[in-house]
Amino acid sequence: MLMVGELMVSAWREFHAVMMQCRKAVEKVVVFVLCLVNLCRCPWVDVVCLNGGSTAVYLMLVHEDWISCLHQRTPFPKDLSAYSSLGPLDINLILAPSNADIASPWHRISVQPIGKTPESGRGLPTVFADSSHSHSDRDTQVKYPQAFQIKSRVRETAIDPASQSTPFRASHQNLCQVLRILESESSFYIVKPFHQYTLWDLVVFSPSKLHGCYSKLLFVVHQLVHAFQHCHQNGVTVGELALHDIVIDENLWIHMTPRNLRSMCHCLRPQLNPAVNRHPLLSIQDLVQKYQTLKVDDISQLVSQWVKNEISNLEYLMVLNHLAGRRYGDPNHHPILPWVMDFTSRDSGLRDLSKSKYRLNKGDRQLDLTYEFHDGDVVIDPMAFPHHISDFLSDITYYVYRARQTPKQILCKYVRSRWVPHEYPSNLQRLQAWTPDECIPEFFLDPTIFTSIHDDLCDLELPEWADSTEDLLQAHCAILEGPYVSAHLHQWIDITFGYKLTGSAAVNAKNVCLQMVNKHTDLLNHGVVQIFNYPHPRRLPVPSPDIPHPRPDISDELEYKDSIPPITLPMGHNFVEALENVENLSKFSMKTFRCLPPENRSESFPFPLRSDLVAQDMRVLGCLVAELAISPKLRVLGPLTNLEKRYNLAREVCLSSLKDIPRPLSRLLSYLLLLDSDWSSTESPYPSISSEGLPPPSSAILLQPLYQLNSFPAFMSKLYDILHKTKEIDAQIVHISNTEHSVVERIVKTKKLCKRKVGLWHSYLSKYARSLNQEGMELALPFLKELFTQPSTAAFAAWSLFHPLASALGPSSMQTLYMSLLTQLFDHEHTTPKYLKLYHRSFILQLIVGLRLGPFLENFTTRFIKASAGYKDFNEEEFIERQVRQESARVQRMLGRKQAPSADMIRQESLNAGEEEKRVLAEHSDGEEAEEEVFEEEALSLSEDQDQAPEVGRDALSTGEPSLSSLEEQNGGLEEVDDEGGEDGIIDMHQLTSTAMIRSETGEFNRTSSSSDYNISQVAAESIKWLIHRLGPVLAAKHLSVNLLQMLALCYAGEKQLVFLDKSVAGRLSELTRRPVVGDQQAQHVIECLSCVAILYGEHVILIQFFQFLREVVNISVHRLTFRMEGGLISSLHLLLSVIPFLSDSTLMDILEESIFRDILLPLLKMVSSHHVIFPGGSQARTVLCLKILDLLYLISLRIGFEMTRQHMTFVLQKFFAAFSRVHEKRDATPEDAEADNATEVPTVEEQVYYEMKIDCTTQDYFIESSQSSSTANKTPQSNSLRHSSTARTPEAADNQSEQEVHNELLSTFTPELAHTAYVMFCRLAGGIHMEQNLVNIELIQRLRVQHEASLSPAELQGAGLTYAAAEYREYEMNITCVVALQNHFTAASPTEDSSVVSGSFGRNVTVAGNKIVLQNAPPNGDSKTSDQIISQRLKSIDATTDSDKLRNPEMRLNCQRHLKGNWLAYWEHEIGRPSSDRSFNFKQIKLQSFCAHSNTVRSMAILDNENSFLSASKDRTVRLWVGCQWTYKSHRRSVFSVHFLESSRLVASCDGSVHVWDPFVGMMVREMECAKSSMVTVLGTLPAPHHGLVTASSDSVLRFIDVRSGSLSHEFRCSTIPAGQIRCLAVSPDCRWLAVGHSTGVLSTIDVRTGLLIGSWKGHENDVIQVKTVNSKNFVTTSLDQTVNLWGKEDSKPIQSHKGFSDSVNCINLFEDSVICAYAQNRIGVRSFKGKPAGASSKLKPDVFKGVLTSMEVLPLNRLLLLGADSGNITLLA
Repeated sequence: MLMVGELMVSAWREFHAVMMQCRKAVEKVVVFVLCLVNLCRCPWVDVVCLNGGSTAVYLMLVHEDWISCLHQRTPFPKDLSAYSSLGPLDINLILAPSNADIASPWHRISVQPIGKTPESGRGLPTVFADSSHSHSDRDTQVKYPQAFQIKSRVRETAIDPASQSTPFRASHQNLCQVLRILESESSFYIVKPFHQYTLWDLVVFSPSKLHGCYSKLLFVVHQLVHAFQHCHQNGVTVGELALHDIVIDENLWIHMTPRNLRSMCHCLRPQLNPAVNRHPLLSIQDLVQKYQTLKVDDISQLVSQWVKNEISNLEYLMVLNHLAGRRYGDPNHHPILPWVMDFTSRDSGLRDLSKSKYRLNKGDRQLDLTYEFHDGDVVIDPMAFPHHISDFLSDITYYVYRARQTPKQILCKYVRSRWVPHEYPSNLQRLQAWTPDECIPEFFLDPTIFTSIHDDLCDLELPEWADSTEDLLQAHCAILEGPYVSAHLHQWIDITFGYKLTGSAAVNAKNVCLQMVNKHTDLLNHGVVQIFNYPHPRRLPVPSPDIPHPRPDISDELEYKDSIPPITLPMGHNFVEALENVENLSKFSMKTFRCLPPENRSESFPFPLRSDLVAQDMRVLGCLVAELAISPKLRVLGPLTNLEKRYNLAREVCLSSLKDIPRPLSRLLSYLLLLDSDWSSTESPYPSISSEGLPPPSSAILLQPLYQLNSFPAFMSKLYDILHKTKEIDAQIVHISNTEHSVVERIVKTKKLCKRKVGLWHSYLSKYARSLNQEGMELALPFLKELFTQPSTAAFAAWSLFHPLASALGPSSMQTLYMSLLTQLFDHEHTTPKYLKLYHRSFILQLIVGLRLGPFLENFTTRFIKASAGYKDFNEEEFIERQVRQESARVQRMLGRKQAPSADMIRQESLNAGEEEKRVLAEHSDGEEAEEEVFEEEALSLSEDQDQAPEVGRDALSTGEPSLSSLEEQNGGLEEVDDEGGEDGIIDMHQLTSTAMIRSETGEFNRTSSSSDYNISQVAAESIKWLIHRLGPVLAAKHLSVNLLQMLALCYAGEKQLVFLDKSVAGRLSELTRRPVVGDQQAQHVIECLSCVAILYGEHVILIQFFQFLREVVNISVHRLTFRMEGGLISSLHLLLSVIPFLSDSTLMDILEESIFRDILLPLLKMVSSHHVIFPGGSQARTVLCLKILDLLYLISLRIGFEMTRQHMTFVLQKFFAAFSRVHEKRDATPEDAEADNATEVPTVEEQVYYEMKIDCTTQDYFIESSQSSSTANKTPQSNSLRHSSTARTPEAADNQSEQEVHNELLSTFTPELAHTAYVMFCRLAGGIHMEQNLVNIELIQRLRVQHEASLSPAELQGAGLTYAAAEYREYEMNITCVVALQNHFTAASPTEDSSVVSGSFGRNVTVAGNKIVLQNAPPNGDSKTSDQIISQRLKSIDATTDSDKLRNPEMRLNCQRHLKGNWLAYWEHEIGRPSSDRSFNFKQIKLQSFCAHSNTVRSMAILDNENSFLSASKDRTVRLWVGCQWTYKSHRRSVFSVHFLESSRLVASCDGSVHVWDPFVGMMVREMECAKSSMVTVLGTLPAPHHGLVTASSDSVLRFIDVRSGSLSHEFRCSTIPAGQIRCLAVSPDCRWLAVGHSTGVLSTIDVRTGLLIGSWKGHENDVIQVKTVNSKNFVTTSLDQTVNLWGKEDSKPIQSHKGFSDSVNCINLFEDSVICAYAQNRIGVRSFKGKPAGASSKLKPDVFKGVLTSMEVLPLNRLLLLGADSGNITLLA
């Protein structure tokens, strides 16, 4: 491939100039391609051609707009300034094939020029199976239907893009897709997308990706056969295809390019035969050119030529680099040569070539440490694999080698981020000693590598003996070609490319390479490659001139023997050395190439006749399959080796290595390679009838299952069909995105195709998921993961595919494979209406069942809570606007528009797009339903001739929850459903299958809501409330309440969250908040969820958890106030406002002064009024916080009543109003100073103050007018303001600027409006005179109030409800004037007054009874009586102005059944008080609940995965399901001793000697499996999900595996080779690979579940084994009557840990984290840990806690509870 380097940008600009001048159509792109081709032919441009051969493939870097223009046939971008940001070296690095990090918007493409042949004319060269076919473009149109739309010649006129729209035509998805085919006078140019990996890369660099199972290899072969069949059906041959020609992606999907396009093309560039013209010393340009165009036809001939000194060492090593796939200029895979000297002198310091450079540099000891550093089978990290070296040339070393010629930014990126010149080796000798890697060809041929382009980095210094760089290079090459290196080079080849890379030879040579042993499964196209599997032959020495050569003719030797002089040989000459070398060469060739070394033989594979083209393709297929199956033995083949040599070598290797051929491919290879026949291919490639009676091979025969030529799994055909269809949909989506000019049309069509793709998978998994084995799922999972990662299909795939995937994989695999994908889906930044259903409770049920409850709570609760706060709400208008903005920017960039679009333009385009989408949706809506039905039929056609068994019906016992279809029918949005048993019910997964898929995203949004504000936050909040009911108090508090409180603080963090709402929006929020902000709206659903917790579990949740959170927030904020803590303070007050109605009167009064006032309100009052506290949110934050405090005081006053407000809140009100003095009078004054100042201003007797009270006849509200004293009645407000300004302290502007800012914030917070509002409010609630008597700054408050009223108009006063002076209400008012003397207002009433007359704060003859005001005696004056009656009636109705439900929530009294109290409260407090890091099980013997279960002994129990339901089996022949409503199974005829819940099938299996499988949701038996009397079931176990099986042990000590779906016996195993007694217990490992069995004699056995082989059997105990539990995939625990509990390994006969010395035998054990919970015979419970010291305490159960004898035990791990069964039939829940 060609790397376009330094002239990339200039070529763009040149092409741009051409396009600007002539305005040609898209066909002029050939000018650009030709321009680049011509530029790259210049000798000074870096050219790398990896494919070699007759046709080069050029790799280019293009912008995405260029590809879009190529698809849409539109003019190219006018402005290329955006495309010149990359430098030449950046382009070269991006174009390196090993580079996988290609940043958008750049893309790599490959351009393949094909020269026209004389017979091809102006069409592409083609080969047909039938010679009668005339030449046409049919072949090209079959393979590349999208590409063949360009006319045969380049036209000079522009093309209208709109006229070029062509319908999409799907091609075979295993053929490489082509973007366009362009044509010039002499060549075609095929533009294709770049694929990074090939099949050759797979088998060479990542062979472990195919290991582990045969299905992956068979899947690749299956695709090859289908691709061959497609070509043959269309009359096209594939040619001599090689592994290099087949590209593959990470999902093992292949794309094939037929070779016939190459085989009949003229060569555009000269070829190089390395066997011709030996050049011991080449220039670097010559070497690069030869390397790029290298063609290796016969590697055996090259080996022979090198051994015989016919080619140089340098050329042979470059050939080996080529075979290893090394590419020039690729930092990760550059060609390597050996360091041959240390440069100390010209002729000395030669290197030991029998050791790697890494070994010479590091030393044997360090390599031994690296090799020995591993921990058995446990891999600590990737570098922990036992190895000696990591690579022969790392990318860092490559950059260090070329540091003098590499820009600094590249070196800083790949070598070290900081540029330090002196850290680079300064001379060649130091460089050679420093590096552990091998050399590169530049140090032999390129003199420029020593010259530095950097000013601060000197040139690489030469050795002292070298006169110049040329002298050094000549000496270096001379050593490379010298006798020492030639004699030992074969040893270096063995280490670098040969047999010493693997096996014992690699260990002995300390040459174990990391990449060869780490079993990586990710695809790579670079690394270490082993070419030879046997020792490489050494090079023959050059004959010495001292040894005379024999005469050419010695036939007359006897006649002239007397005249022959004696021959003198050198000392130590080996007479048989030459013979040994020839023999070694012959042995090497026979083992490696399966032939003798070539001796000038001239053999050619006869060109096949056209009638034999199919047979030739079958030979190609056989070679490909063999090269995939036994690739290590066929790596010596080059990419262009002819078919004859490939076929013969593959056949010979297969014949000699039949045992190495994978069994499923043995018959296929035997058929294709004629392994069982002596047929000669001189006349025909295949016989007319094979030895098995089969016709000659063809692709159709290979795919025919009747011939049984392949061993493809049963699922392979259907899986391939679904994958091929989805690939066609992907190609159609790409076609629409590149050709559709309407943004809305493109969006709508893409959505439909994405839903179709997901629907295909849904239909397939629903029908065939059960037939897919583990290997089939491994093939399908990568394609399914793509659906979950692509934004266009992620939400729809999660909703539709999660349930069938969870059923097929099981919870453990789902957690490993899909947990991260699901969390990424919920973390997606931009949501749409299709995300709404993911937050619905029906999908939550699927998540809980598919992932289990624990992982769900840990990973998803915080995401649902975040969604409830509105962070995931969608906005369709913004979504459309964003899409239009992106498309507009792309179009403007292409058209060269310099200025960005305006906001109005974008908004208008968005509106137009919205209208257009509605129109398009309306056009598509009529045909969508029919289309979906047709599509479903197409999807159902995958299951032809297969009938589905009807499923057992399900009842709504479990949840009572509606599906999403019912959600769509509710026009009013989601309403809470009354769950009959749904709170504590078990989950029926059969009810969780996806409903009919909604066809339109917008239609779905319109149907699911009747109002425009219905969004994700509402659905998430309803789901959280539903979870609160299901989880119980502990899990709800740990996972929901805590996170809800944290999220509540985030709702108010930031300046945007503190903006006041409009009146229209504010009216929807709580009336308790007078001035709501944006945060109140965002926190609305969070508050609802917290209120749900309080209502459900009682006020102790508020007192213990909520108030603790409030105290912590206030305490932290006092010391450090940040944006987040500022939001926490506001949220705390809002939470307090919301939860006070849930508190009872007694509770509220108990916590009022200490918890509310002292711990929360008073610190906040101090902070909000302090000059020394800086709020990050400024004055707005202070104002909001102050208003929240005022709202809270108002609510408390309303709640506690008139008298209690005076008694308990006076001090707090004084503190609140004192803040006005500190702000408006003396900024630094303390409350005591303010009180002292105001004490001096108490009015005298002469200064009477008059208050005018008015009552509105309409609203019955009291309001107090402004006070007027007799001495100040004539004073104007201006005089008061002047007095205020004169007493205020003026800050120093220069020194106290920050203080001045804080003071300004306080002024904007404590405004006259706030003073007026607060004063009027509390005059109503505590009495005006009481306020005057207790407020020390009453005059200031009155002045501020008057000031505020003066600023309002009468209409505003009337609208605000502050006064009733408006004319329209004046006739309805009654004026009541009260003249109060303030001189003695602190003293009691005069004793001379009538004792029957009570003088209160509202007047005489008034008394307070509780919260009511009652008139005692009639006053003597009738008018006065009327006035007092009016006042009394008004004061009675003060509380009536506020809804009582807002003061006392009635739901707290109605829903008190689940309120925490007694033992439940103690248990809850203990659990939430434990830190999250405490994972221990603390047994406190707290009795929570008792179940009067059975009439006889409880023998077995099973906890359901949701931990709110369980099953119990008893001797009374019944099995009971304990759920919201109790149900009993009564079909057993004997005592039931075992019960299990099958997680995958959602069924129950119980055993009384025969196995009953029944449905707990409908209470109906599914099947009963009777057993013979001689083989009654004694032990019952289940296989973990996703398996649907039971394992039983019978009295004959045989294990039987039963499939519950069919009720049939799968297989049976013997579990011991010796008599071991009856089987007492068994347990299956979590990964279902093995099981452990305990016998009555104490013998333990472990058996492989897959094969039935006995892993181990040993005597583990001295008595009966009572119980076995598996800990993990390697260990299990046993308990016995010998009073021991042991931890075992599955293969170990000695216990890992043993607990001995128990006073009683352990009857039951259960596992919790790293501990085992033991139940003893004498009702004792103990917890033993298997980590650290094996010790633990035990405690005897108290009689009042547990009665009877303990017979069974189960653990609820999430809630940390024990469920104990007794012999009396009772079950007790303990904590």
